[in-house]
Amino acid sequence: MTGASGFCVVTGLTPGSYWARSRATNTAGTSLWNMQGSELVSVTATPATSSSTVSVPGTPPAPTVVAGTAKVTATVAAGTSGGAPASYTVTAYTGTGMETVAGTCTVAGSSGFCEVTPLTAGSTYTVKAVAKNTAGDSGASDASSPVTLAATLRTVTFNANGGENTMGDQTANQLTPLKANEFTKTGFAFDGWATTSTGDKAYGNGDNYSFGENATLYARWVCPALSGSWTVAAAVGGVIRMVVFSAPTTTSSWTTFKATANSGQSATISTSSSSGSIQVRGLVKKANNTFTVTGTTANGCSYTSQNSTTP
Repeated sequence: MTGASGFCVVTGLTPGSYWARSRATNTAGTSLWNMQGSELVSVTATPATSSSTVSVPGTPPAPTVVAGTAKVTATVAAGTSGGAPASYTVTAYTGTGMETVAGTCTVAGSSGFCEVTPLTAGSTYTVKAVAKNTAGDSGASDASSPVTLAATLRTVTFNANGGENTMGDQTANQLTPLKANEFTKTGFAFDGWATTSTGDKAYGNGDNYSFGENATLYARWVCPALSGSWTVAAAVGGVIRMVVFSAPTTTSSWTTFKATANSGQSATISTSSSSGSIQVRGLVKKANNTFTVTGTTANGCSYTSQNSTTP
């Protein structure tokens, strides 16, 4: 202690009996210990402080859940009875029947949220929570409302398959109409999409597509329809017949025309004109022959007329 008089507290003693004596100190020096000590006193132990009783948490309400990308976010809160939760274990289950545990996460504190991840895109989940503290675990909550995660985005790549121009990819994760075709091919008409370069038509322009997997779709090209109609005439005659024709308009120039009798004889001419005449030989005299004319264009497309008439 400091000063001419006063008191001080001696700490760190163990339980037992003690007496005390003192001596004085100033700038001139330190006195002797006093010869008569204090009265004998007893020191007792400090009573232990009893902690309050902790109760097991009550069952929490069903978590609220929000679907994310390959995850669900679950928010939990304390039940209306029992002790305060110190944490929660949150468990996600597949489907609505709780068949399989899909994953867990932990919330620290009396309320909050956590994310169960990774989960499977396109699958449905429900969530339950168990509250915990030092006294034990609550019962499991009711299941949350089921949530379905968005399916994984899939990409369709479009291939011109011999055509011209460019066309960007399309990405989606559900049934979606395909983009309109942007390719062209000189002398041909677009006829939808195939799953291989030589495959049959699988999807029309703008048809719905599932986007269940990444894929490449190939443009299909077909000969375009003609504009107009044929006229074909052949006179009754002898072993040689003249077949006169006029062909419809096409997007590619004509290169050849072939006249064929119903009896099998034929003749071919090369011309870019859409009309003309073809002399067919080797016929039976006075036979009632009819003829068709098949025209071929520069892009390799062929078109056949109806049967000839008799002028």
